Amino acid sequence: WVGRGAAAAIAAASGAPIAAMFYAFEIVLGSYSKRALAPIGLAAISAVLTIWLLIGPAEPFNLVLRAGPVWSDYSVAVLIGAVAALTGIAIMLLVTALERILKGLFADEILRRLAAALLLTFLSVRFPAVLGSGHAAVEHAVNGDIAGRHALGLLGAKALGSAASLGAGFRGGLFSASLLMGALLG
Repeated sequence: WVGRGAAAAIAAASGAPIAAMFYAFEIVLGSYSKRALAPIGLAAISAVLTIWLLIGPAEPFNLVLRAGPVWSDYSVAVLIGAVAALTGIAIMLLVTALERILKGLFADEILRRLAAALLLTFLSVRFPAVLGSGHAAVEHAVNGDIAGRHALGLLGAKALGSAASLGAGFRGGLFSASLLMGALLG
C-alpha cells in the first residue's frame, strides 16, 4: 500500500506514471517484484488519469520553438545523449568514491552523515537548489532561466551533493536529482 501511494503521488505530481513506478520500486520497496507490478502500475496510471479529469492535462514545460528540427539536429542529440550517459556514469562512480572516502575518514555512520550534511550546507550557500528535489529548478533550466556558468555550477553542486548524500548512507535515489542534472546539462 505504501508503494502504491508513493507511485500515485509521484505520478500525480509529475504526470509520469512509469517514472513514479520506478520510484516506488527502487526507493520505497527497495526491490522489484512481479506481484507488485500491477497494483503499483494501476495506482500510478489512475493518479495521472484522475489529475487529467480534474484539471486537464498539463504541459510540463512551456517551450518556445523557433523552428522545427532538421536532420543535423539528430547528430547533436546523439552527442548530448552520449555526454549525458557519461555524466551519469561519472556521478555514480562519484557516489562510490565518496562512500569509500567517508567510511575511511569516519567509522561512525552518524559522523559520515554529519560530514555530508556539512558539505550540503556549504554547497547550498551558493546554490540553494542543491537542497530541493529540483522540480521548480528543472522548469527554470528548460526555459533558459538557468544557463551558462550558473547552470554548470549548479550541475556540479547537485552532483556532488547527491553523491555525498548517498555515499553517507542517506536513503534515497537520484530520480529527481537526475531530472535537474539532465536539464542543466542540456
